[in-house]
Amino acid sequence: MVTGIVARRKGGQVLGVDHRDDSEPWILGNALLAAALDHAGDLAGLVREVIERAPAGWRAYPLGDRIEDPRAAPRSLEVDGEGLDVEWLYVFDVEGRTLEVWFDPTGPTLEPALFTVTFDPQGRASTPLFRQPPPESPTAKVVGGWKGDNRLEKAFRARMADALDADPARIGRFVEAAIAGAIRASTWTAFEEEAPEQRLRERLGLPPPPVPRLWDDERRLWLMRPFGPEVRRGWEVAIEDFRVRYPVADERADDDLGEDYVLLRSDGAFASLPPLLQLLPAFLDDGADAPTMPLLRAGVAAAVGDGIDYEIQDGRLYMFKAVVEAVATPQRQIALADARAYDADTRVGETLGWDLPPYGGLWSLLSWLRSRQLSARPAGAG
Repeated sequence: MVTGIVARRKGGQVLGVDHRDDSEPWILGNALLAAALDHAGDLAGLVREVIERAPAGWRAYPLGDRIEDPRAAPRSLEVDGEGLDVEWLYVFDVEGRTLEVWFDPTGPTLEPALFTVTFDPQGRASTPLFRQPPPESPTAKVVGGWKGDNRLEKAFRARMADALDADPARIGRFVEAAIAGAIRASTWTAFEEEAPEQRLRERLGLPPPPVPRLWDDERRLWLMRPFGPEVRRGWEVAIEDFRVRYPVADERADDDLGEDYVLLRSDGAFASLPPLLQLLPAFLDDGADAPTMPLLRAGVAAAVGDGIDYEIQDGRLYMFKAVVEAVATPQRQIALADARAYDADTRVGETLGWDLPPYGGLWSLLSWLRSRQLSARPAGAG
């Protein structure tokens, strides 16, 4: 896929070659700025290297990965017309000693360039470095009450409440402690600048990019899927001194229901949060074998498992399914052929049990906590 074009003005024409891989200014653009320094300001020599000696174009100019095709030639571009179906267009003017950069150069007329860089005789650019813009903090709207709810989420909350009604206040405190502890113990990573930007910045002796804040003054952050859809609306729940936001039910796909790994997002930084129920024992005072853990696991199983048979034995949570010829209820039944993969001697009518792993169900736990916090507010509170 062609993502950019590198071209030059020559007479009344614009001649260019394709660039396939990442063509953003902070990648390809910085590589071209560094090449101008390498050529000591000889823009004619730079153009020969990038365009005339690579007529078939580049897979990745920053890596020196040139496409070889002896039949190819730079193509003439109708810059003021239609048909440049690329994201980025770079046009050198050797005589004017400029490089113009356009984003999305399509349409009947070409808009003014996004960047116009001028080079001095030594190749130093008026814009010395193209900085990658930091990722925007999530801007989803936080809604009150249960706006964005759905029937499935309501059923999950009800089943969760039923499973955890033995000591909900105590379990709630433990869950909050576990989530807050996991957030504080997470390894936060700044969104890193691309290699061409880093190399050029170090070459020019420019300061490093600012260190992002992990959360704002109100300690707000987002929990979201690593590669999920953009979140437009979210709910907020207080977790000790954090204000944790997460997608409303209507904006979660079905495969979110048992999601294990989620991403903590804040201003320019992120961290991965492992499965919550694997983290709980590390942050609970009574440990994994005490009564709290099985209750929590049973609550998540009841909510996410939607009707599975389970029971607690010796401090562990077990799931049971009846062996049948044809499965009508997957949550409670298993086909004979599948059952014999676990026990070759099993027969129809018997029951198989498994130790239920501590999988996710994080959304359900957050909504259960939030429902308790909402119910505890005085009448008329937001």
